[in-house]
Amino acid sequence: MSGKCHLVMDHQTNFKFCCKKVHLLKYTKEEVNLWSELTHRFIVKLYGAIRHGVKIYIFCEFIDGGSLAACIEEQKRLRQRVSHWSAINYFHQLLQVLDYLQSQDILHEDIK
Repeated sequence: MSGKCHLVMDHQTNFKFCCKKVHLLKYTKEEVNLWSELTHRFIVKLYGAIRHGVKIYIFCEFIDGGSLAACIEEQKRLRQRVSHWSAINYFHQLLQVLDYLQSQDILHEDIK
């Protein structure tokens, strides 16, 4: 999902989660509903979504440490490469997710 993730915290419980604002044309209600039903340790958990005008606010699990893209960009900035073993680990996790999605009869259309 493209867009910036904003960290949100419930000050009563200290529960942290992400809020992403995306344009309505980027996601259908069916996609959001489908995502909410997925349960896999390598898929970010969706807590809910609300629509406000042409925007959808998506509330999902907060993963500390940033994104894989940010990790790769940091390695580029340092003129280093992601280690061979880290790359294998990421690829293995991706294959596990794709296997899970296939078992749920879901085809991911935007793997980067």
